[in-house]
Amino acid sequence: EIEKLRSLKAELMSENENSREEKEKGESSNVALEKALTKERSHVRSLEANLAALLAERNELAQYRDELSLERDELSLERSELLFKRDELSLEVDELSLERDGEVREQNKLSHERDELSLRVSSLEIQLETAEKCLREV
Repeated sequence: EIEKLRSLKAELMSENENSREEKEKGESSNVALEKALTKERSHVRSLEANLAALLAERNELAQYRDELSLERDELSLERSELLFKRDELSLEVDELSLERDGEVREQNKLSHERDELSLRVSSLEIQLETAEKCLREV
């Protein structure tokens, strides 16, 4: 009986030792897992910070893009206004050109009438001289 008890005691002690070793291994494993988990959490925080920085930069770039788009639209409007003014001035130039052409035609007409009148005056003067000569001879 004593041998059985000693054997049972040795077995229990052996199991107790095994259990303690397993417990220590588990604790050691838990410590390693905690360290790994802490490292992973730190890595996640670093990734989150990088993501936040990238999102902020993306927002800044989107704002810059919107500002450039607004500036482009303003320049496009200014260009359209300038093109409209150019067209207005072109029409005004065309109107002045037509007016000048009309004045030139009128001047040409008056010049032609003056030349005709001058020819008639010259013709009448010649006729007058001829008539005066005839009267003197008579």
